[in-house]
Amino acid sequence: MIDTFTSNWNAGSTPFVWTKTADEILAKAVRKDRAISESRH
Repeated sequence: MIDTFTSNWNAGSTPFVWTKTADEILAKAVRKDRAISESRH
């Protein structure tokens, strides 16, 4: 049953496409980390 599911799932798969650059992703991660750090008392 699981083999049938994964076969059907994979048959309709499409490749993942990055919409942001690595620099954009890392910049957001840094901003989020700073926001979390600054909110702690």
